[in-house]
Amino acid sequence: MDRRGFSLIELIVVVGIISVLLAVGTISFNHWTRRQSIDRQVREMYSDVMSVRQQAMVTGRSYDVAFTTTKNMAFHWYSSEGESRAGGGTLVMRRGLPNAVVVSPAAPVEFNHRGVAAGEAVLCVFSDVAPVVDALVITPSKVNLGRIKNQGSKDVSACTKSNIELQ
Repeated sequence: MDRRGFSLIELIVVVGIISVLLAVGTISFNHWTRRQSIDRQVREMYSDVMSVRQQAMVTGRSYDVAFTTTKNMAFHWYSSEGESRAGGGTLVMRRGLPNAVVVSPAAPVEFNHRGVAAGEAVLCVFSDVAPVVDALVITPSKVNLGRIKNQGSKDVSACTKSNIELQ
């Protein structure tokens, strides 16, 4: 008997195998894109904070970075060291963030006219996808990228400098 072509069962098995492979690939791709989105956001926040720090040094003005909501960053500059922070300063730029950010402590990060931060702050983006970087640690003299060691409760209590592995 001369058989040409494939039986219906063979075709169904092949289509089933291809469907399973596509489903697994789609799930992996969605996981990868979410991880890359968080990584990109944290690196952009790092770039923005470093830019504000540099502008403070170049212009001789104080700047601050405030998180008006968990998904918004606002950058302000002040005409002098004596200008009241309560007035809000002049809005330089506002950036929307795709992923929610937890800031510890919640106060704005201030850079003086020398580019030195007034205190320390930790910015965390919590997730279940384990990105390469998901935190930013700001100290008076340096800004570091980092990775959250233990996601924990995914709130301000887990967003501490001791829970960040610096890169």
